[in-house]
Amino acid sequence: MTTKMRTTMKMTTSTTTTQMMQEDCPMCKSIENCRCLSYKTPGRLPRNQTPKIVMLTFDDNVNGVNNMLFKELLDGRLNPNKCPITTTFFVSDIGTNYAIVKNLHMKGHEMAVHTISHRTPSTWWKNAAEEELVEEIVGMKKKLEKAGIDNVVGYRNPFLQTAGDRTFKVLYENGFLYDSTLPAHNGKP
Repeated sequence: MTTKMRTTMKMTTSTTTTQMMQEDCPMCKSIENCRCLSYKTPGRLPRNQTPKIVMLTFDDNVNGVNNMLFKELLDGRLNPNKCPITTTFFVSDIGTNYAIVKNLHMKGHEMAVHTISHRTPSTWWKNAAEEELVEEIVGMKKKLEKAGIDNVVGYRNPFLQTAGDRTFKVLYENGFLYDSTLPAHNGKP
């Protein structure tokens, strides 16, 4: 029996979920509510009792062509609780039909920012100045709001390429609640 297994077996019922999660990752030991990437189930739940959560998202423009795909994938499908499935659309401006965006939003789908231009090369996003990021990010948020989309709080950078603290500062100062940019590869962020 490994030391890790012995430690786990000694846990009492007073052990909190946070303590169990922190045990798995040395980086989490000093961070409240931290959970590192893992293939383990949360709170040591048996796999057959663990809720299955799928996050469905789409990037780029929304138009009549891809709207047919969205209808085929989403319309009439229900979650186990009988509510319609919903998704997040990270919307770019170029080629977007805002009437379709509004219609999808009215069906309960979230609209989030994916910048105005989605410009290339991908390295542009890494090197962009704060003012350029404001133009791209906040400008797209304003376009969505003008189209009648309220409460735009999500963001994803093109090519999953971030400008680091400059990006986070723009998001924070402009009321965004989350960034869905940073990918994880092979269990490592």
